[in-house]
Amino acid sequence: MSASPAVRHPWAVLAVLCASLVMGAIDFTVLNLALPDLTADLSLHVDEQLWVVDVYPLTSAALIITAGTLADRVDRKRLWLAGMAVFGAASALAALAWSGPVAIAARVVLGVGHAMILTATVALLRATFPDARQRSTAVGIWTASSSLGAALGPVLGGVLVDHHGWRSVFAINLPVVAVALVAGALLIARQPSGPGRPWDVRSSVLSVAAIAGAVYATNHATTNPLALTALLAVAGLALVVVFVRRQRRLAEPLLDVRLFTNRRFTLAALLIMLSYGSYIGYLYLVAQQLQLAEGRTPSQSGLVLLPLALANAAGAALAPRLAARLGPRATTIASLAAIGVALALFAGFGASGAGPLTALILLGFGAGVIMTLASDDLLSSAPVHRAGEIGAIQETAFALGSGLSLAGLGSLTTLVASSPPTVPSGQSTPDSLGTAFTVASLTMTALTALATAGYAYLTRSRVQVTT
Repeated sequence: MSASPAVRHPWAVLAVLCASLVMGAIDFTVLNLALPDLTADLSLHVDEQLWVVDVYPLTSAALIITAGTLADRVDRKRLWLAGMAVFGAASALAALAWSGPVAIAARVVLGVGHAMILTATVALLRATFPDARQRSTAVGIWTASSSLGAALGPVLGGVLVDHHGWRSVFAINLPVVAVALVAGALLIARQPSGPGRPWDVRSSVLSVAAIAGAVYATNHATTNPLALTALLAVAGLALVVVFVRRQRRLAEPLLDVRLFTNRRFTLAALLIMLSYGSYIGYLYLVAQQLQLAEGRTPSQSGLVLLPLALANAAGAALAPRLAARLGPRATTIASLAAIGVALALFAGFGASGAGPLTALILLGFGAGVIMTLASDDLLSSAPVHRAGEIGAIQETAFALGSGLSLAGLGSLTTLVASSPPTVPSGQSTPDSLGTAFTVASLTMTALTALATAGYAYLTRSRVQVTT
């Protein structure tokens, strides 16, 4: 069998894949600075504002597991190209949106395309770099590009909104999609599917419904009656239980839940959720605080967030070296501690000044390191023909961490402030927004401290048992 073009030109393929990830990651955060103008133009209700921001990552989270199974059954190159085409069409619809429901629908379709792109990308990455050392480097570059795109979203969004209006933040995707489609068609080799697995539709529906129920309950925790919120949360948990039980019974499950009996694997998924959730959540919170409480322009607010992007890219790129020198466990604990210190600084100093600048750098660097190390743990835990499934779990952790963080922090700030921080018309006072920001930061600091202690204890226990 002759060498495939992907093997002959792995770094060129990586560049194309990273370009698609940067574009998708930008759409996770680009609305942070465009939302006030979009809200005013389309007269969005409070609930619509929250949904237009987080329905994109939440749709991705709900569909990635199913798309991951698809990536193990079909040509991954074709899946990637199809995902790019869907993403481009949805971007055009979002740029032309004439109402809140249309904007939300466009973001849903963007999430569908993003799920297809992500799962295909992870599978292509694993197949393109079979060598563990090269793959570790590629994962670092891949993680850095995704994180850089997420943080560049506010910077790019601020400039575009100031000069071309909110619709331009979606229209900018169209030339990127066009170039990436051509480059991908030429550079990426066909990746034949692995062993065929039946597609269990019932499992797919259960996975989507479970995530959707849990997320809806979180997103509307402060606007729905408490009884309804509790009912939705319980229903979502019940669906998770039904889904897991079904996967255990099936000979060819949609998701091999036995993977989660591996402590290293499970911890890696949880670390991705925490680190990326903190990262995306604070891109959102700081951007809103700068604009609505401090009166900064979108461009100015985006520039304040630039150190977060640069630090995150540096952390992702340096993670393999730090792990080689200090060990993965010590590096992870130190990075979790850095995130915790960053969140405490936000709680003490707000969103601007020397303290928050230090916080942005610590948060970005720590999250970049953790995301890279945890991603490599997941990617290294399965054979090539299961790469799509592992990629699905990994990217579900990214998307779910992002979506739940946005929903949870948005609901919390809604509860604390007189109205959510996304409202541009002055319905919330600077003082109430500042209080909401402080409470959110204290809450996240406590959660991160618990996560750090839990990780240190669990990994120490595992080492003691095996020696």
